[in-house]
Amino acid sequence: NPTSEIYVVSKGPSDAGWSTPVPAANINSATEHDQLPFVARAGNGFTMVWVRHDTSQPKPWLNPKSHLYYATSSDGLSWSTPLQITNDAGNVVHLFPSIVTANSGAQSILWLSNRDGDARPYELWVAAIAQYPAAIDEVNRLGDGYSHRVAETPTEGVLLGAWVDGPEGAQDVYYRFFNR
Repeated sequence: NPTSEIYVVSKGPSDAGWSTPVPAANINSATEHDQLPFVARAGNGFTMVWVRHDTSQPKPWLNPKSHLYYATSSDGLSWSTPLQITNDAGNVVHLFPSIVTANSGAQSILWLSNRDGDARPYELWVAAIAQYPAAIDEVNRLGDGYSHRVAETPTEGVLLGAWVDGPEGAQDVYYRFFNR
């Protein structure tokens, strides 16, 4: 198939093995690549964010333009119609999205973007997706690099962030505790 797609497998508690991979229902584009998915629990269901870009390059970080998409699911198999989050004009690349779930259950999306020049991590609360780009915040408490991930700790307002940084072939994982 000419595009990268997102697939789903499942394994119940009494199943001996994983199900056969199938394309995630309602997610994949027939004309663009769908890559770098991140799924998190949301109440009784799931939320997913991912990167979509044209087929001019096979990898999203080589493509001069990409967008973030969002969908929800009650069962992890069938998904809502994808919602395009980002709408930047020009050559803006959005990569490595993840979902941060606060102790309260509220969720935000964390990703890397070059929307303001250098690649930096940004955060957008899921409840404010419709207010992109006005509602985004640069997460300057994390270091340079890529694949930023953040998790709430049991201490209210204190988060643990981790990311990859360093020269090609000699990258390290860095981490930091910080206040929201």
